[in-house]
Amino acid sequence: MDLELKKAVMEDLENFINGEEYYQRVGKAWKRGYLLQVLQGQPIILVVEDIDCFIKLENRESENEHRRNQDGLWSSCGEERIIIFTTNHKERLNPAALRPGRMDMHIHMSYCNSSVFKQLAFNYLGIRDHGAFQQIGRLLEEVNVSPAEVAGELIKSSNVEAAFQGLLKFLHEKISERLAQTKKLIKE
Repeated sequence: MDLELKKAVMEDLENFINGEEYYQRVGKAWKRGYLLQVLQGQPIILVVEDIDCFIKLENRESENEHRRNQDGLWSSCGEERIIIFTTNHKERLNPAALRPGRMDMHIHMSYCNSSVFKQLAFNYLGIRDHGAFQQIGRLLEEVNVSPAEVAGELIKSSNVEAAFQGLLKFLHEKISERLAQTKKLIKE
């Protein structure tokens, strides 16, 4: 995740966690909703504890019923609630489900860029600068890969050189795949 976006999300969460008195004072439910718009095709792990006390997933007949279920999720299980929803297609969601009070903060999870890569390199390899950073940054501008894909390459080796060689190979392969797909489309 981009560092500025991460900072904004963390500040928002901190304000929420420390805001019970504020929510009580203004008469607003102490809850916060987040919509993560993730990259299509990327795996998502969503953990919802005690789903049986929230909603029944079978026999959902209409968007109105879905919104009622969402509202029921908000009103269950105590005062303080943080609920995170994910989607690959925000545009397909009913605008009523996206309004403040249901989804308070919308977070677009973008492809990996140079800034995100540098944070990943620090997190996985403990380095803040390396001669390969510029080359990797240029390649990231040419191809769409998720931060999870980059992290998946970096985690393969604790040796910086080996990890970067693996990442460079991966990025070159992705670029080659994209070029092959483009050539195929042109021929058709």
